[in-house]
Amino acid sequence: MGSNRGLSEEDLTRSEIEEELRYSVSTGLVLLGFLVFVAILKLIFRDAVATGLLVCLAIWFFANLWFAARLRRQTSLPAIDRLNLVYLTWEVLLLTAIVHYVGGVAWVGVLFYTLTVGYSGIGLPKGYGYIVAGAACVLFTVLALLEFYGMVSHRDFIVTGLTLHQNPGWVAVTVISSCAAIMYTAYTGSTISGILRRQRDELRTAYQEKARELELARSVQAKFLKEPPIIPGLDIAAVNLPAAEVSGDFYDFLPAGDGRHLLVVGDVAGHGIPAALTMSAAMMAMELSLRTFNGNGHRPTAGEVLGRLAREVDSFLTSRIGGESFITAFFALYDEQDESVVTLDLGHSHVLAYLAASGKAVPPRWVGERYLPLMASHYVPSGPSTSLRTGLANGRNPQPWPLRVETGDALILYTDGLVEARNGKEEYGVKRIRQKVAELGALPAAEIAEGIIESVVTFTAGREQKDDVTLVVVKRIAQEEECRCKE
Repeated sequence: MGSNRGLSEEDLTRSEIEEELRYSVSTGLVLLGFLVFVAILKLIFRDAVATGLLVCLAIWFFANLWFAARLRRQTSLPAIDRLNLVYLTWEVLLLTAIVHYVGGVAWVGVLFYTLTVGYSGIGLPKGYGYIVAGAACVLFTVLALLEFYGMVSHRDFIVTGLTLHQNPGWVAVTVISSCAAIMYTAYTGSTISGILRRQRDELRTAYQEKARELELARSVQAKFLKEPPIIPGLDIAAVNLPAAEVSGDFYDFLPAGDGRHLLVVGDVAGHGIPAALTMSAAMMAMELSLRTFNGNGHRPTAGEVLGRLAREVDSFLTSRIGGESFITAFFALYDEQDESVVTLDLGHSHVLAYLAASGKAVPPRWVGERYLPLMASHYVPSGPSTSLRTGLANGRNPQPWPLRVETGDALILYTDGLVEARNGKEEYGVKRIRQKVAELGALPAAEIAEGIIESVVTFTAGREQKDDVTLVVVKRIAQEEECRCKE
């Protein structure tokens, strides 16, 4: 899995190569079409179509193949521009031979130069286009003079008997107007190129500024996603892989007072900046809610902690953010005193339990009610027919789900981006993660998490990551194992 986090010089070079290759392919197809067309004309008009024209077109076609092959080896934008200059200058030389074979100045063959000169003006840096245009003017003028003075024999094309190449007035007017047209084409192309390059530079600057801002946002968000704390009796590992610069997935470890610890894993609908902002608001609301709840001198029950926390966070986010977003979340409250775990599922079904006794990974057996995601109560009307009750706005505390935790057991919490990772045809899926957890369950939490992520990366074969991925592994360990983990 991977994601595009910035536009480097290498990215720009690769993009330019791809663009040039598309142009080269188009040129090759046009040349091939001309070859066939001229070959047909040769069959029809015989001597009126010079064999040399076919030879020039064939040389041009193979030169285009050479250009495409060389283009793939370039590693920088200046190197691409230099290669283009060399190839386009060679094109102009070849075009001069083609102009000679299609009637020279008698047929105003300068029109054949316009495409190459125009492209050089647009595609090359300022100044390069004028070099190509200058070469075209010099070569066309030399050809016209050589034909006028008889130093090079004039070649008719289809229509025979024309003598315009011997008329000094026609030759002078044609050369002057043709050179003017060539230079004007170069000027127009260079002007367009300047505008396009300025716009590209402005866009690139804006993109780099945005990338810096997103990198800052990513670093700030990384501070929200804390390193797993050291909790007696537990071995914890956590991984967060955003699909963009920032993530809508989150996890948190919060002190709940009196030796209790709250683990939260959540997934905001969507990803990117909006999801990250909602995620940050949710994490702050949870921490503030727990602080106020812990400061009143009363030791609440697990159900009271989870119920009040869910209601207050849901109310805060719904009133302050609202909109079409929602957050699936899973709360697990661990008590050091009796080593119990009580959970609350808010529409987040991506949970597995590893049972050390059997070596199996199974979905936990839910006790009591399940609840809608945070900020989702307006999507489903409450009532006796509702299978998933909100339970967050009516003041009722949820029934706690006690989990019997034995040494070696583990709780694996993840978000949908993990099981929905694709290799093109199919998703990674719950079945694969269950198999992987069962295979790795006896290892420390960090190795379990690392093994699962490696399995997903192998499955997707490095394809671009489409959704945020979060994975948290919480494992019950014996005292001696705890000492080794601290070391």
